[in-house]
Amino acid sequence: NGDRSAAAEAYCKATEADHHSSTAALAGARLLRMMGEWRNAASLLENFARDYQGEDKIALAEIHHQLARLQAGPLENLEAAILSYRSALQSHPDLQAAQESLAELLAQRPADWEEAITRHRELLAKNPVRVASLRALIQIALGRRHFQAAENGQAILRALGALGPDDRE
Repeated sequence: NGDRSAAAEAYCKATEADHHSSTAALAGARLLRMMGEWRNAASLLENFARDYQGEDKIALAEIHHQLARLQAGPLENLEAAILSYRSALQSHPDLQAAQESLAELLAQRPADWEEAITRHRELLAKNPVRVASLRALIQIALGRRHFQAAENGQAILRALGALGPDDRE
């Protein structure tokens, strides 16, 4: 663990010294996560994103994506996670993992269901058998009391062989 701490500290220093390269920030954050230092990992990524001086939008998107994963997961800050996923997609609209994660988060919040539906439709346009999107849309339909739409979604899951016990509400 001492080696990890020293390595994480070195990556943090490298990140502070170089606001162009995301490699040190991502590696440092990864080590901090492995050590259970989620807040420090998030701070490292937040500071790097704020001070970023490079032109690589894909690298910046990955920084925001990894920050969002921390915020949505161990830090349990969904508002911040949604903002970070949106920032990732602003930098790199085709970042599939961020598209999927944002759609999943939005589906959990009734106030954001319209956007969730739009985002899940976009995902299904790329992959019509994306089970996670079908399940999210079924849950939204049930939440809105659109039972026929939910039954239709369940029929699709059944046809795909993906209908589980939790899908039968």
